[in-house]
Amino acid sequence: MKKTISFLMVFILLIPMTGFANDSKKAAFMEIVRALGYGAAIHQFKNCLLRSKFFYCSMAYNHFADAQKAIKTFHKLEPSEDEKIALDKIAKIIRKYKISIFTLQVMIVNKVPADQIDLTIKIRDRLAIDGLTTLWNKQDWSAIEEVEYFLGYGNAIHHFKNYVIRAKDKDSEKAEQWFTKAEIAAAKISKNPEDIAGILQVLKAYRAILPTIQAMSAEGKTPREIDKAVKINDTPAFSAIARLRNKY
Repeated sequence: MKKTISFLMVFILLIPMTGFANDSKKAAFMEIVRALGYGAAIHQFKNCLLRSKFFYCSMAYNHFADAQKAIKTFHKLEPSEDEKIALDKIAKIIRKYKISIFTLQVMIVNKVPADQIDLTIKIRDRLAIDGLTTLWNKQDWSAIEEVEYFLGYGNAIHHFKNYVIRAKDKDSEKAEQWFTKAEIAAAKISKNPEDIAGILQVLKAYRAILPTIQAMSAEGKTPREIDKAVKINDTPAFSAIARLRNKY
């Protein structure tokens, strides 16, 4: 009887500890997502390439560094073997991006066109995307977390910027798909339209501008010319996401 009671006590104690570990891993993962994604590392890296402004490069570098810190935090939470592999994949690509920022700045100084810079420092993101997907699929997520993930690295904003730079239909299609998924997720956050108005406003603006990119590319406009014409004000979405992150 005593052994049974002891076993039950240990089992009961393990349940909240496991839950706490999962919550900590989820928090660390979302820090990686936020540091890499919408408004952060990949967003600013592409902005630097398109707009030839060093402060975008500095922001990108700092956000990549934040992602590395979040990865270190995750490693302290006793990750499983597949989680370790996923984290290592993400970390490997982050290192490549950080190194490439210096090359990017040199090419900007030398006034190299954006499409040529992209060809020179093009990084294969598949490894990091695979790592993020592995970690994402291991948990259940709130609607606001879905919005941030769907908009971020490897998803909506990443493909949108690549479409501006490369004018490939596949990037337009992927951007459209991920923006739509983000809209659906946003609608689940709150029944109050005012809560999500800023997010929906920006997402609809991104989707609506995709045909303009196609038309300008067909006219032979450069990526930098296209970027100037299709620049979207992200502030309403940034503000709403930050507010809702703390609310839900």
